Amino acid sequence: MNVDQARPSGRTNAGWYAGAAFVLGLATFAFLAFVGLFPDRIQWPYLAILLMVPIAVVSWLGRIRRDHPVGLDERGLRTEGRLTTLYVLLLALAVALDLWVVPRGSAWAVFVALLPALPCWYAAWWVLRR
Repeated sequence: MNVDQARPSGRTNAGWYAGAAFVLGLATFAFLAFVGLFPDRIQWPYLAILLMVPIAVVSWLGRIRRDHPVGLDERGLRTEGRLTTLYVLLLALAVALDLWVVPRGSAWAVFVALLPALPCWYAAWWVLRR
């Protein structure tokens, strides 16, 4: 197999990776915005069901990642590591802001929900432009 034959498969996997990163950002944004905008409507047993959504999305995205690996070089792996760390830190910041700073049910929750989604969307763009 020569390089030209391998390239379409790599681009296909890059598309899967970018799609998964975009969906993770979208799911994170939607989840945090919903919880931030409607905190009083989330009560047990709905909370348990709502918490299953992110678990299901991340499990599904992990399966996509396993089935469609992206051949990242050393620079790509470093970038992915940095973006993953940034995602986790911004997710923790968004949760903290929602809990202690943003008024309950405020539209500011939507802007806070964007924070952890941005590294995901950047990762999708970064992989597709390579």
